[in-house]
Amino acid sequence: MDEGGAGLSLSEAPRSTRASVRLALVLRSVLVSPRVGFQSALTAARRRERVGQTRTEGMAPFVLTALGGAALMLLWLKLAGMIELRSVGRSDYSDGFLALALAAGAVFAIVAQIVSAAPAARASRVLGGGGRSVDLRIVWGTAAFPQVFVLLILLPLDLLIAGPQTFTTEPMVDSLATAWAALSIALQVAITLWSLLLYVFGVEVATGLGKLKAGLVVTVAGLGLALVCGSVIAPAAVAAGAL
Repeated sequence: MDEGGAGLSLSEAPRSTRASVRLALVLRSVLVSPRVGFQSALTAARRRERVGQTRTEGMAPFVLTALGGAALMLLWLKLAGMIELRSVGRSDYSDGFLALALAAGAVFAIVAQIVSAAPAARASRVLGGGGRSVDLRIVWGTAAFPQVFVLLILLPLDLLIAGPQTFTTEPMVDSLATAWAALSIALQVAITLWSLLLYVFGVEVATGLGKLKAGLVVTVAGLGLALVCGSVIAPAAVAAGAL
C-alpha cells in the first residue's frame, strides 16, 4: 500500500503501469526543467541497457517522433498553402489526403531521427563530447513532445473553426476562420521553436558540450532532416514539373 493506505505503491504496481508513470514524470520534467528531464530519460535508458534489454531507448522516442513529424507536416501544409508553394483547391481536399499527409510526416520524422543520430554523435565526439547515437535518438523523440499538443488541441480546433480550408490554398471568406488560421500558424511555429530549444538542451545533456558546440551538433542533425526531406520533395517536384 502507499503511505496513505489508499492503494498500491509504485513499486507494487504492474510493470507496464510503472513504466507509464515514469514516462509521464520524465516528460513533465522535460517541460518544467528540461536538463533534469533529459538526464532522467538518458539514465532510464542506461538502466535498461544494464539489465540487457535489446531496445535501449524503448518505443516512446519513436512514437513521440512520429507524432512530432505529423504535427510538422500540418505546419507545412498551412505554410506552403499560405505562400503558394502548393495548390490544393477545396474540391481536391479529402480527409484521406490529410490522414496520408500525417502518416507521411510521421514516417519522414522517424527516418530523419535514425539517419541523423550517427553523424550527430560523430560530430559531438569530434567536438570533444560524449554523445551516443542512442542518446541522441532519445533526445530527438523527447524534444518532440510539445508537438503532441498540436495534434490534440490545435488540429481539432483548426477543423472546427476554419474547416478543411485550413489545408487548402483557397482564400478564406470568413473573418473568424482567417483570424484563427493566422493564430494557429503562429502558435504552431512557437511550439516548433519550443521543441527545437528543448532539442538543444537535450543535446547539451547527452553530449556534455556547451551551447555553441551543441548548436553545431544540432545543425548536423538538421542536415539529416534536410536530406530525408530533400530525397522525397526534390523527386516529387521534378515529377510534377514533367506532367
